[in-house]
Amino acid sequence: MNQKKHSKNVRMEDIAREVGVSRVTVSVVLNNRGEELRISKRVQDEVWKAARRLGYRPNVLARRLRSAEPSMLFIALATARQAPLTILSSVYTGADLFASKSQVPIQLTVESFSQGQLENLPGLLDGLRFNGAIISNSAPEDEVFLEKQELPIPVIVFNR
Repeated sequence: MNQKKHSKNVRMEDIAREVGVSRVTVSVVLNNRGEELRISKRVQDEVWKAARRLGYRPNVLARRLRSAEPSMLFIALATARQAPLTILSSVYTGADLFASKSQVPIQLTVESFSQGQLENLPGLLDGLRFNGAIISNSAPEDEVFLEKQELPIPVIVFNR
């Protein structure tokens, strides 16, 4: 099978089944601990090839929940590519000021999208990349899209 499956939810179990190893082995390899835990180079290569072939993307939120800082929040500052950078700068400055005063650690990430194409923003529909989003400079098509969705994360929309 040389084609990518176009599934949003390829799991480690899928890779394990494809390669014929355990889910734990897949996890160890994908976390770059294969050599440390003495998994053969051949098995590591097969796991990585299967992950690429199946289109595996790690569940970032699940990984973060298992990390040493489970209470950290990841907030996307999503802005249309067509927006002036001064607007993004102001939003980032305000969000960063809030984050610096928060008792919960907050990591800000800047995400861009083309106006009218907000539905293509990675992580927005599946909640795998961030815990919330601040969206600016959306187009009317983006507003219609947002009104029809039940997003898995809180979203603030401004400067419409």
